[in-house]
Amino acid sequence: MKKIISLLVILLVSHQIYAQDATVKDLKTASAKEIKIDTAYKPDKNGWVKGANISLSLTQVSNSNWIAAGGDKFSLSTAAALNAFASRKWGQKSWDNLLDINYGLLNTTTLGTRKINDRLDFTTKFGYKPKNWKNVRLSLLGQFRSQLTSGYEYDYFGTTEKRRNSGFFAPAYIVIAPGIEWTPNTWFSLFGSPVATRWTIASNGPYSYAAPGVFLMDMLKHP
Repeated sequence: MKKIISLLVILLVSHQIYAQDATVKDLKTASAKEIKIDTAYKPDKNGWVKGANISLSLTQVSNSNWIAAGGDKFSLSTAAALNAFASRKWGQKSWDNLLDINYGLLNTTTLGTRKINDRLDFTTKFGYKPKNWKNVRLSLLGQFRSQLTSGYEYDYFGTTEKRRNSGFFAPAYIVIAPGIEWTPNTWFSLFGSPVATRWTIASNGPYSYAAPGVFLMDMLKHP
């Protein structure tokens, strides 16, 4: 009987492995994400290690009588990135947080100003190390991903109009993954999660093709 049960478990696990789609792979990637904290920063009076890196880039191109370079006489692009972290360890517990924000705009003489990059990514991981567990701790990882500002579909139905089709929390992705983390030294960490859950939030009602009737009404407005 035990052999039969073991065989059924093996078959079930094998089926789940072969049935993985892109969504499951995304969950595995998110749950295995490692939070790296720069050890060069010193803890504050409350035990928190905090830090941030900010980058800003600006690119400008002008063309005159130079067809090979493209049709735009002028283009200006700007990009900004923020990478911030906060970590605390007390007793057998630890809490690591990482925030990544990227945003970029492009302005050209033919297209005007358009967004070329927009990403908001927050990852947090809480860990607890039971007594007599060497280099191994129980962990709970959470991740939130969305964007900061609205996104648009340009040249809507062959017109010069633009249509808002995304925005903050439209969509948003939330991942929660419990697991076990093995840290044999200061430069290596391995996190494994047997199960992970993801919620996809689309709070974009009247601007989304998914809203009932919106797409049809827009077609009637723009035949």
